Amino acid sequence: MNKNKQWHYWNNKHNSPEYNYTNVSISKPLIEYIDSLSNINCFLDHGCGHGRVSKIIYNKFPHAEITINDIVPTAIEKSKQELLNCNLYTVIGRLHHISGSFDCIISHRVIHSCQNYKDIFREIYRLLSDNGTCFVSGRSINCIQKEINKDFFDSNNNTIEINHNGRFTKLFNMDEFIDLAKNAGLKIKKSGNFSENAAKSGKENEYLYIICSK
Repeated sequence: MNKNKQWHYWNNKHNSPEYNYTNVSISKPLIEYIDSLSNINCFLDHGCGHGRVSKIIYNKFPHAEITINDIVPTAIEKSKQELLNCNLYTVIGRLHHISGSFDCIISHRVIHSCQNYKDIFREIYRLLSDNGTCFVSGRSINCIQKEINKDFFDSNNNTIEINHNGRFTKLFNMDEFIDLAKNAGLKIKKSGNFSENAAKSGKENEYLYIICSK
């Protein structure tokens, strides 16, 4: 794949020993969503990071086919270390490299760092089975103080995209997040907010989430 600035940013981050999820607990809404699942045969972990979400899925559904996806090989390798005994497939690159259909797709704390965030919703719709559901979460604009972080807003107070030293960031409000999913064809089953700590700094960030079906 094309190793652009964004690729190098995330590759360097995953290779840093300070970037880990040792002290990061998975949010209650995601745990509750996974607890509610049944009969999962095919699962897709978009932006798998270090494999912490796939590991929970594997523990509940040990016979499921699990596909882990990320843009950098380091993340794939770290996830594979957590998933040694599972029925595992790996895909490096964006979602359009993946085929098939999935009973469950989780994109957790990923989409706000993706320039193609609109395409991601469309790709999730394409990959979701007719009876499948997905959980998508991204950074919330609500945690940003406008007076301090003016770069995240335009003159009309709309949220905008930020590119800085290879890192892309797009923070969302809930209405915008829901509209992106609906425009891709997804049906909203549930939405809400949660907080989780950052992997490197440990700072608590606020996120939005939606649970959708086809």
